[in-house]
Amino acid sequence: MRLHIPANIKAISPRWILEKNPENSEKALTNLARIRSGGRDEPRIRDEFHEMVASYEYRKRFEPGYLGLLKSSAMRKRLAYGFYATSLQQFGGIAALTMYATIIYQSLGWDSGRQALAINGIQAVLQLVVVLVNTLTVDRYGRKQLLIAGFAIQALALLILSSLTTAFPDNNNSAAAVVEVAMLFIVGLTYCWSNGPITPAIASEIFPQHVRDKAFGISLLGQTACLLALTQPWPRFNEQVGGLSYWLLFSLNTVALISVVVILPETKGISLERMDTIFGQIDTVEGGESEEGKDVHQLEDRTTRGQPQAAADVEKSATATHVEAAAK
Repeated sequence: MRLHIPANIKAISPRWILEKNPENSEKALTNLARIRSGGRDEPRIRDEFHEMVASYEYRKRFEPGYLGLLKSSAMRKRLAYGFYATSLQQFGGIAALTMYATIIYQSLGWDSGRQALAINGIQAVLQLVVVLVNTLTVDRYGRKQLLIAGFAIQALALLILSSLTTAFPDNNNSAAAVVEVAMLFIVGLTYCWSNGPITPAIASEIFPQHVRDKAFGISLLGQTACLLALTQPWPRFNEQVGGLSYWLLFSLNTVALISVVVILPETKGISLERMDTIFGQIDTVEGGESEEGKDVHQLEDRTTRGQPQAAADVEKSATATHVEAAAK
């Protein structure tokens, strides 16, 4: 059996290469060009590479790892943003609606045969498709705008759901039961293109390269905290108060909506190297150009001089990788 893997889908992050192996800057530039589907000498590629180099040279003065993250007041502030961003993923209670979906549908009157299970399955399949909406819209409309739209839609759907479950606590209105399911579908599908994928993306891009992995890992505690706080008590809470429990989720989504409008910065169109500016810190690119200009130019010149060898490496790696396994 033979499997062909195109080499261009295996490009390693150029920022990671530059951070870990600055002496191999030619490979960083080559991989950047490959990821951006351009040539090494294109102005847009060289401009982005220049930002990477300038930022790298400036950040060398800072301590990496957990110590560098926790000792800096600016990084601790950014950690709070990261914790907040990941908590938004679960703050609206989507995990409770998803994990206990079958039970919820049964409580709303869909308890004949396998109705609840079938509805849950249909929703899960639709979510796999709807998540592609985020891929097509996140860079066009921005993270913050999509989160505002997402939480607004979810809050409105939960308001309608809560009103219906309060008005018909015995589930004796078939039209209301259909609308209730529709509102749950809207909440689940909206989550898939809004706070589901966007919030961890924000938490990963707001940190500088030298602490990004550690900072993102700590930030995920926000997601875990909200997940446990809402999913653990939900079955008993829903059983005790019934349809009134959805008013809590409506309130949480409303609070999340307001917080995004007031607190969350927009990161659309800002490169990873210039992310510091939205937090009131020195632009690391400008800092590198002004204070480490000599080292920046030396690294870029060394990369340019190594171009012939790098070009040969690109030509060699452009062929597909063949992975052969003996079929038995």
